[in-house]
Formats: sequence, structure tokens, C-alpha cells
Amino acid sequence: MAWSVNDVSHSAFLLKRCDGITGPTSFTLAMESQGHIAGSAAALLGVMPTLFGAVTAPLVGLAGEYSAIPFGVIILLRAGCLSSPM
Repeated sequence: MAWSVNDVSHSAFLLKRCDGITGPTSFTLAMESQGHIAGSAAALLGVMPTLFGAVTAPLVGLAGEYSAIPFGVIILLRAGCLSSPM
């Protein structure tokens, strides 16, 4: 099954929309109990997406620029990591 650009862009839009809804809420809940070390907690929560992006960006390009399979695998792994209990 070949995916069109339209399919991939709609999927990416929905993924980012969900991030925009859950991100600020989870950040607020995480910071609520860390009042005494709020600066360190905010720094850690701020640097994690950057580190995750730096690690996964090269992995997406492993199969070449015309394959969306690594992109899908990274998204599924990311969703699995975020939904698993700590």
C-alpha cells in the first residue's frame, strides 16, 4: 500500500494536535508537585524533547528519503514510550 503525501500530512497533523493538547496539561501536573525545585524540573522537562529529537532524527533517514517506514516506526515507538506506565 502506497501512502500519499496527503495521508502522511494528515497523520502528522493529528499527532501534533494531540501533543498540543496533552503537553501543556502534563507539564502543569508534573510541575505542581515540584515547587521546591521548579527551576530544575522545568529545565529537565524542556530539554527532553530536544534530546529525543536529536536521537531519533538520524534514525528516520536510515531507509532513504523516499521511505516513510522509519518515520512510522519512530512514531509508534514514541507513542509506546509515552503511554507506558513509569
